[in-house]
Amino acid sequence: MLKIENGEVFIDRDGYLFWYILQFYRTGVIPTIPTSHATASLIAFSQEDLAREIDYYQLPLPAPTEPSPSVLATTLGSKTVDEFISALCSTAKDTLANFRTNLAFTYFQHPRECKDYWANDVVSHPWTARLKEFEIVGFEILESVGQEIGQYLQKHLQGLRWKLELHVGNTPSSNNSYRVVIDFESKPKKEDIIANSCFLKEMHQP
Repeated sequence: MLKIENGEVFIDRDGYLFWYILQFYRTGVIPTIPTSHATASLIAFSQEDLAREIDYYQLPLPAPTEPSPSVLATTLGSKTVDEFISALCSTAKDTLANFRTNLAFTYFQHPRECKDYWANDVVSHPWTARLKEFEIVGFEILESVGQEIGQYLQKHLQGLRWKLELHVGNTPSSNNSYRVVIDFESKPKKEDIIANSCFLKEMHQP
C-alpha cells in the first residue's frame, strides 16, 4: 500500500526486509538471508519472504542463466570420474585386504555384448562389485582420462602399479576394450599383520 501525505511517501512493507532492498541499490547484489538469522531473530523471515519483496519493488535483477550444455556435461562427467576413482581406490584396498597383490578387469566399448563378464567376475572376486557399477561407462572414462587416473592411484596408494592396455579388434564392428592391471609390490608382511591385529599382537607383548 502506497500513501502520499504532505509530499512524503509511505510504503506499508516490512521494515526489516527493506534493508535487503537498500543493499541492492548500494551494491547491486541482494544478500542471502543467513539460516541463523532467520531462526535466531525475534522477527523470523525466509528467502521466500525476501523474494516477495523483490517482486513488489520490481528490482531489476538479471534473469538467472542456465549452464550451457557443455558446462553441464563437464560437471556431470567429472562427478562420474570422481566416483569411478573412489571405487578403484576402495577395490584396490579390498584386494590387499583379501591377501591378493593383483587386480585385473576389462571394460568393453559395447558392454551389452559382454554382459556376463562382470557377473562372472564378481562371483569370483566379490570385492570388485563396485567396479561393475561402471560397466556401461568404464570404457569411455578410461579412453578419456585413463592415464591420469593411473597416475593418481600410484601417487596415493603406496606400492601400486597401474597398467592400461587397449585391445583393438580387426574390424570396425569389433568390440574394443580396455584392460586394467593393478599390481602391488608385495603382500602384507607377517610381522606387520601381527603388530596391527587387535587379537594377535597380545601374543607377542612382553
